[in-house]
Amino acid sequence: MEYRIQDLIDIGLFQELLDRLNDAFCLTTAIVDNESNVITASGWQDVCMKFHRANKDSEFICKKSDRYITEHLQEADPFVIYKCLHGLVDAATPIIVEGKHLANFFIGQAFLEKPDIDFFKKQAEKYGYDEEKFLEAVSKVPVISEEELQNRLGFIRSMTEILAKMGHERLKQIELLNELQKKNRELSNSVEQSIYALSKASEIRDRYTAGHQKRVRQLACAIASDMGLAPETINNISLGALVHDIGKIYIPSDILNKPGQITDLEYELIKEHPKHGYDIVKDINLPWQIPVMIYQHHERLDGSGYPEGIKGDGIIIESRILSVAEVVEAMSSHRPYRPNLGIDAALNEIRAGRGTKFDSEVVDACVGLFTEKGFAFTE
Repeated sequence: MEYRIQDLIDIGLFQELLDRLNDAFCLTTAIVDNESNVITASGWQDVCMKFHRANKDSEFICKKSDRYITEHLQEADPFVIYKCLHGLVDAATPIIVEGKHLANFFIGQAFLEKPDIDFFKKQAEKYGYDEEKFLEAVSKVPVISEEELQNRLGFIRSMTEILAKMGHERLKQIELLNELQKKNRELSNSVEQSIYALSKASEIRDRYTAGHQKRVRQLACAIASDMGLAPETINNISLGALVHDIGKIYIPSDILNKPGQITDLEYELIKEHPKHGYDIVKDINLPWQIPVMIYQHHERLDGSGYPEGIKGDGIIIESRILSVAEVVEAMSSHRPYRPNLGIDAALNEIRAGRGTKFDSEVVDACVGLFTEKGFAFTE
């Protein structure tokens, strides 16, 4: 993967550091990448930033000089001193991270001798600069000795070593992050594979239960999405809904598929399925919300649910959504012991329990999906 210098160092922090160095020592610096983009510029001369690089025609010459420097630094020179085509002396050293030349660190701009003013007057005329302001900018460019320039280059060589170390550390962070993301994807795939395996087991045992779970998942995810919940939460609801009745594999088929009214004893057996489901998945490497959803999907806010009679805030939002979706799907579908009661009856049931048995926001979202947004089961 290719990286830019901007990806590997804290540009804002380094800009602040260079600004302080300029304030303290009048040290003019810049970082320019290999495409001639100025990444940082501290104390850079107006003759360059306000004239040469600000004019389309003269900027072309600047970039030509940048390319010359980059090409020579790529030949492994520790630094290069170059009189640019605009007449100013540039000096630069490469910024190399993990063997890759990503940018150049410039010390600029300066004259090594008193400038030829006529040369710069011709520039002003050629590029249409305001001559008075341009020559004023030229007059502010320092005249320094080559020895002083060499000393400054020694300083920025040290700075590039710091940049290289920063880039190295950042690369290690990126590599670790990429590895973590890979592991998370693998874990996510493992979780989904576990859930689909359980769902398949449920489908083999009882096709009715499997179809019910798929439809509940569809509605529960639609409710969660309508409520604006986070993608991670919606994904957990999707997976939990798909196996929320997995505990029914412990319930005898003749009870689950009994065409007539079930007895009190049979009902007590059925009420055990959330516990059975929780026991099946609790030791699997799943997000904690999934086993809790399975355990709580028949709990009610007023404590009238089962298996524990948990109340209010003890019921997580995922379970609150699942319980509403489960009731609506169950009432609007055929059961061995009764015909389809229809969506209207199901919505009336959750409306009646709004704020007491069922979470008000969840009920409102569910009702709105059917009455305003055209939701319909497709699974």
